[in-house]
Amino acid sequence: MILVIGGIVEARHLCERLSRTCPVTLSVATAYGAQLAEQGNYPVICGKKDAAGFRELIRERNTDLVIDCSHPFAQEVSREIGEACRMEGMPLLRYVRPSDPYEGKLIHSVDNFPEAARLAAELCGDRMVFLTVGTNHLGNFTAVLPPHRLVARVLDQPASREQCHVCGIPENQVLAKCGTFTLEENLEDFRRFPVGAVVSKDSGAQGGTPEKIAAAEQLGLPTILIVPPRYEGTFFESLDEVEKAALALLEDIREQGRSAL
Repeated sequence: MILVIGGIVEARHLCERLSRTCPVTLSVATAYGAQLAEQGNYPVICGKKDAAGFRELIRERNTDLVIDCSHPFAQEVSREIGEACRMEGMPLLRYVRPSDPYEGKLIHSVDNFPEAARLAAELCGDRMVFLTVGTNHLGNFTAVLPPHRLVARVLDQPASREQCHVCGIPENQVLAKCGTFTLEENLEDFRRFPVGAVVSKDSGAQGGTPEKIAAAEQLGLPTILIVPPRYEGTFFESLDEVEKAALALLEDIREQGRSAL
């Protein structure tokens, strides 16, 4: 049994591959993530978990191997998964979404959300800032800009809209929709408001980052790009590689079981 901790679309792709040869369970944090995966031929467990919760799930599913396929920015999730596997003596593989370096005079790469907020306030002039960073860090931006100067494109989920409301962002400046978005869709959204800067997490090609950057550049808008934190430890940047490593580990486990008999 392989337990995949999901947070990005590649988790579903990996489960589809692995489920052809062995039992797989996908664990996701949100109902939206579970909804996206509901067509798969593998069970999906929904709910946020800490290390204790992951340990319980590992035991419940009679797990032999865990694969961390969480979001590039979900540092805390990866830490909790690592702690759970360490405590359970469970082998752990990590997939990290690859990201190409983006270059251009309008691209400004930063390491964190407070830095992104300060730079956005500086670069936008007297115009608005278009945020494509989710809702967890909206407070960093309302700390340096009044909410009426912000546009937030967020997931079309009640919790996301509510968080925007709590932060004071006007309802007509909240674009609740689900991506990823094409170049044309980004252009349309950016043009709806007097935008002076765009802020995005670097979520890689699968997360639609190139299309956002291209749209901003076409409109002459600076893009503040928040780079994902470095993952400390061994990881794979290819689904082929992580699938191969997983199947090899499972074969080793089977051989050890045969030897024990």
